[in-house]
Amino acid sequence: MGEGARLWWVRPEAVQESPSALLLLDEHERAAQQRFIPPWKRHEYFVTRALVRTVLGEALGVAPEAVRFQLNQWGRPGLLPPFSQLRFNQTHTQGLVMCLLSWEHEVGVDTELLS
Repeated sequence: MGEGARLWWVRPEAVQESPSALLLLDEHERAAQQRFIPPWKRHEYFVTRALVRTVLGEALGVAPEAVRFQLNQWGRPGLLPPFSQLRFNQTHTQGLVMCLLSWEHEVGVDTELLS
């Protein structure tokens, strides 16, 4: 594809949850979201998963809720075949969620809150 890497970012406070937006997440992601105690952590988790699914769905030409993941031996998520050639990485910190993807290389992205 020859596109290099592309980065998306969003501030969680700019995203509103709704019943229809929660349908972007699969059953396991919705259950995981509910395990977070502070409301802001639940929202950050939702925004992270929604951003990753939206970005990957657009890149793959499928609906975001159709994107399927598998965890590697270190717990890092990857895509199931036939889409496993697309590499991505995600990160979040309080106030920022990011997703980086590439058709050509393994990628990594990290962020942290500086106080």
